[in-house]
Amino acid sequence: MRILLPIIIVVAAVLVFITWTQPRFLDVQQSRLLEADYNNALANSRELQKIRDDFLSKYNSISPSDLDRLNKFLPSNMEAIKLIIQIESVARGRDVWLNRIDVEGVKSSSKSKFSVSGGGKYYNIVPLNMSVSGSYDNLLMFLSDLESSLHLFDVEEMNFNASEEPYEFRIRASTYWKNTYDQ
Repeated sequence: MRILLPIIIVVAAVLVFITWTQPRFLDVQQSRLLEADYNNALANSRELQKIRDDFLSKYNSISPSDLDRLNKFLPSNMEAIKLIIQIESVARGRDVWLNRIDVEGVKSSSKSKFSVSGGGKYYNIVPLNMSVSGSYDNLLMFLSDLESSLHLFDVEEMNFNASEEPYEFRIRASTYWKNTYDQ
């Protein structure tokens, strides 16, 4: 009996360990791994919050007038009508007649927003085809005014008919707008 009782106690201890303690021990180990993952995610979250706060403080340090100029330079959404009115106003100020303007890639919506037609990760390109009439000197002033306007325009190609004044110029250009993710 003296030998049998310790063997029974050891076997009972091994059975208790295998059936109850070991699964609890594995649960504790899994919980520690999960805790480490959560702590890592929390540290990453805090780092991202710090980066966000840094960017937000930099953004808030920009003056409202500079933000307004930036939004005119590269708007977050562009309306075809406003763009055409802006180009027409510049042309009228330089005695150049805007005969025709085609804005490629326009969505048919009530707000007349442009659709994505290319570009990069942060911007979209809107191709424009214009037909204008006027003298060569006035055309140069018109293009100079477009260049110095707050809105970004790239003139890519220009053709003209030089038979008699007023000359007719066909201009292919592009303008840009910010690529926002909520569209």
